[in-house]
Parts: sequence; C-alpha cells; structure tokens
Amino acid sequence: EPRTATVEVSSNEAELWSIEKSTFSQIVKGNMQQELMHRIRLQDTNLVLKDVRQVKVIGAGAAGVVRLVEHKKTHTRYALKRVNKSNGRIPEEVARECALLAENDHPFVVQMVKTFETSR
Repeated sequence: EPRTATVEVSSNEAELWSIEKSTFSQIVKGNMQQELMHRIRLQDTNLVLKDVRQVKVIGAGAAGVVRLVEHKKTHTRYALKRVNKSNGRIPEEVARECALLAENDHPFVVQMVKTFETSR
C-alpha cells in the first residue's frame, strides 16, 4: 500500500530496514495501532470540502472561525479554520501559521492535514 511518508537522508549513507505488514500487525497492537490508524486516515490527501459536514463552531478569533467538521463516510473529525482574505490575499500571519504547522509533528500540537484555497 502506498504511503505519503518520505525519508530524507542528511548523511553520506543510510541503511533502510523493512518488515512485512503481517509481522508489523503482530507487533503493533492496542493504543499504538489505533494511533497509527488515526494518522493514516489524516494522511488522506484526497479530502475535499464537499466530503465534510459541519458539526459545530469550536472557536473564533481575529483570523477567522474554527469549525469541527466530520468526513461524511469515514467519520474522521477535523478542525477546519476558515480565514478571510485581505484584498484577495492570505494574511501573512496565516501563511506563517500554515508553514509552522506543516513542519511540526508532535502529539501536543495540532496536525495540519490539508489546506484549501478559494477565490474569496
């Protein structure tokens, strides 16, 4: 099964190990398996806005409104932040926020899944 993960080698050489999916499934169980499956669902890059339904508003601030949305088929939930453009452009602070979130991968920091851009 193809994955979206990539590896970047910063040294002169690297050694790559792999195991069969069946072996991996025997080793990884319980909470760790649930967490990995959740991460896999979040990596679905085919997500489009029409595939989600609004559950409720969960926050609002100077940059925009954050809604809890749910995928209609998988029931995976996401926080969707809607930001108004300024003179047709994305505000600089929002662009910086997106860049920072795209680089982070930590359980205590929200994970950015995808960005959408419309004409407004």
